[in-house]
Amino acid sequence: MAITTGFHIPEGHWATITIFTVSQADAGAWLAKGIQRAVGTLAGGIAGIVTVILFADQPWIRIPMLGFFAASGLFLSRTTTAPYVGLLASFTALLIGAQVHGSDPSHAVAVGLWRIVLIVLGVAIGTVAQLYLWPDDPEEHLLVELAGRLRKVAE
Repeated sequence: MAITTGFHIPEGHWATITIFTVSQADAGAWLAKGIQRAVGTLAGGIAGIVTVILFADQPWIRIPMLGFFAASGLFLSRTTTAPYVGLLASFTALLIGAQVHGSDPSHAVAVGLWRIVLIVLGVAIGTVAQLYLWPDDPEEHLLVELAGRLRKVAE
């Protein structure tokens, strides 16, 4: 948060939200969700930016494409083993596509690029913090504690 407010980065809250969104109890789950979030945002960002650039002045093509992104994201979120990727990809593409005002795609492209950069930054900061501040697996600690207690009970 200090980085985004200190440098007056637009939409900087995306990085902060990402850190809390992908926060999991152990580093392995954190990393998996972080990678899925980064991949989904990157895929959706590229799809949204390309759609806006190609069809900025053709809303009769761009608007149905947004519907396609929404439908495909919902489909992928229900049918794949990584549902978070499809959901984030469609959300990001829709977010970028909704930013077009008139036939000028520059604002939508800027929003898309900032979203990609800030989500990846949030995943990187969160992952580094998780791996260095809480490197131990809590499940392992619980199993060791349980084994110790069972040994005491058996004695």
